Amino acid sequence: MSPLIRALAELALAVGAALLLRRYVCVLAYVKGSSMRDTLRSGEWMFAVRRGLHGELRRFDVVLCRFPGRRELFVKRIVGLPGERVSLEEGALRIDGAPVEEDFPLRRGRRSMAECTLGPDSYFVLGDNRPASRDSRAVGPIAEGQIVAVVRCVVFPPSRIRRIYK
Repeated sequence: MSPLIRALAELALAVGAALLLRRYVCVLAYVKGSSMRDTLRSGEWMFAVRRGLHGELRRFDVVLCRFPGRRELFVKRIVGLPGERVSLEEGALRIDGAPVEEDFPLRRGRRSMAECTLGPDSYFVLGDNRPASRDSRAVGPIAEGQIVAVVRCVVFPPSRIRRIYK
């Protein structure tokens, strides 16, 4: 086999493997905007594992999701799980009427939100920078199928590499 054909075959194999990994295993996504500040900064690259490989979705998982009628991915944090009642009272998260401690970097607004009851396949997502985030408060709860992947870590730039997954 000629060196050129061998190099092209290796390149095709590498591209094929990368496409399969991206489709079925993981996502590399770029952070754009400030809705997750201070957890994630605009300009960072994050590595996420596809939902099917992650296991059960949990409260406070940082996820890549799609909103109804939108193609692009958004990064948000799951705060409400199927069947729960979610509300905000002067910016403080409440689940089923009880206050919830959020032990991650968070910018709270002072706004309140009426209670929302989640269906059996619904999740409530919020940005960590609540005053600047478009999230379930605006678009409503999202279905499990709209959650694409769970963010595990920031991989670029090198000076900001860190774990995100709780």
